[in-house]
Amino acid sequence: MSRELEQSFQSVERLLAAFRHAGCDEVLVKPLAKQQDNEKNQIYLGQNMTMVSYFPGNVCLRANSTSIAKHRSEPGKAIVSLELDFYWLWPSGEASVAPNASIIEYAQYPEVRLSGFSANCSRSPQALKRDLQGSYGRRYLVLGIAAEKVFGAVVTEVGDPRTVKGFELLPAWPVQPLLKVLDSGKTGIDEGRLVEEVRNVCGRIHKPQILSREGDAPQQISPVSQAGGWTLEALLGIPRNSRSGPDKYGFEVKAVGGSRTSVITTEADFGFRAEQGVAEFLTKYGRPAKDGSKKLVFTGIQKCGQPNEQSGTVLTIENWDFTTNTPTGEGQPNVVLIEQKSEEVIAGWSFAKLASSWTKKHAGALYVETSKVTGASGEIAGYRYGSIGLLGKGTSPLLLLEQVALGNVFLDPGDSKKPDSPAHARTQWRVNGSISGPLTERLAPLYHDLKSLQL
Repeated sequence: MSRELEQSFQSVERLLAAFRHAGCDEVLVKPLAKQQDNEKNQIYLGQNMTMVSYFPGNVCLRANSTSIAKHRSEPGKAIVSLELDFYWLWPSGEASVAPNASIIEYAQYPEVRLSGFSANCSRSPQALKRDLQGSYGRRYLVLGIAAEKVFGAVVTEVGDPRTVKGFELLPAWPVQPLLKVLDSGKTGIDEGRLVEEVRNVCGRIHKPQILSREGDAPQQISPVSQAGGWTLEALLGIPRNSRSGPDKYGFEVKAVGGSRTSVITTEADFGFRAEQGVAEFLTKYGRPAKDGSKKLVFTGIQKCGQPNEQSGTVLTIENWDFTTNTPTGEGQPNVVLIEQKSEEVIAGWSFAKLASSWTKKHAGALYVETSKVTGASGEIAGYRYGSIGLLGKGTSPLLLLEQVALGNVFLDPGDSKKPDSPAHARTQWRVNGSISGPLTERLAPLYHDLKSLQL
């Protein structure tokens, strides 16, 4: 088996063909350490979970760390894991599933490692075995992303010196420079290109518009509350609600035009709302709209630990230590909205759901200053963008939960239902502050890096 591995993927062309045949539209290369990076020590991928935002998988929280072996370790720190649907690729076209593969953030060090890639796997690369790795010379891990799956292969100096030498010249992956880009495909990350396109629409007045589908022409719309964001997306060629991941070039794009900014919109996945639906939720917990119509609404800011007297509810986080602002380690830190009189969970967001939505959307985010332009009679005639932008890069689900616990990120629902009409769900998590004011201070804790731009 070791000899077969040594002869595998003897050219970049064959390697890329295998990954493309598997459906991969992004292929990355990680140089492996001479002494480390094996099935015992795991494979080092950096110091934070930024890169994980671009990999598919299920996010979960493991038991808190108890390690004191390393001099920088902090016992009690939460361990976040991304469980992968992972396969090893072979030149024959076969793929071996590695059912225990995951990317783990050891926040106590801090470091991120690929783990479990050999456990219960029928065939895994011999060059990753600790007692054999020294026989292979320089080693490179190749990772390909294909929809909800991740594929891997190992190329070694013994296997093909020419391919290994070519890897040395590959450009760094913008998300994590430890990795190199072999094929960026259609998911390429390009901060500079996005900023340039945003700058091209700044400074001019744009009529309210929306892009329904990619390739269609934008349609003019009435200036409803979300129109500023829809218009910016349309100008950038981003269809409304087009994907669960980032909007463009690996970044989420947010228009900031008021004193509150929506950072993420994600529906509850357990509790009464998830089980019975939004219509039943509004029937039971909604109230008549103040405009005198027969419409039912569920609105009002819900901040963690602060009861909302109007709805009789309180938002909190299960298995969370509010003194240290960290998970207790006794279970998943799910966010729940509770009716106080019955203590029923009327809406709940599992850690897995909230973490996945957050990390996929906010690995990178660009917040763009947005101004309404009024006509002579006071109506909204359009929107102007710029000249300030905020660019955030790198995040983790725990950064989000820390700010939810502090009340800096809060639930600001806008659900409604008219008689004989379908219910309209609008579950927003928002922060306070204008882009030229305290918004910067409130967004900074959500990202590993946040900088101001002139647009």
